[in-house]
Amino acid sequence: MRFARALTASGYVLGICALLRLGGCIAQITPAPPPPDPVAIELVNQTGYVLDANFFISATATDATSLFVPGNKYTDYTTRPSRTMEPNGSASFELDCDLVAALGVLEPVFSNEIGIGGGRSTDQIFRLRDQEYDCGSRLRFTYYVEADVFHVRVEAL
Repeated sequence: MRFARALTASGYVLGICALLRLGGCIAQITPAPPPPDPVAIELVNQTGYVLDANFFISATATDATSLFVPGNKYTDYTTRPSRTMEPNGSASFELDCDLVAALGVLEPVFSNEIGIGGGRSTDQIFRLRDQEYDCGSRLRFTYYVEADVFHVRVEAL
């Protein structure tokens, strides 16, 4: 009896395949959608100080507390051994959109080349994808000094 059921099931499947071939049925295969456009980032240091940008990204963070953890700090924008940006320097890069559900800056640090002087900004910027930027967005983070106070601002381009 099991053999007969197996044969019947096999015959049913073969019959459907034969009908599809005879009927000229064409299976439509929908290609996978292209990956989302990356998020373009530009970091601009408008100061005469070495900059630790304290730039963070996360694929899963939903708030500032979960974004600003050591494992989310992004430093691949620089090749300097100290993982800092040169005075009056800039860096541009793209991030896969899937990797940046949230991004931001936490209290960037400014210092001169020999490590004396400078300071820390108290600024914090936190942005969520699909709320404050989208895949394909271009964001510029500008680090600057105003009235002897260090700051960072972000703008969509």
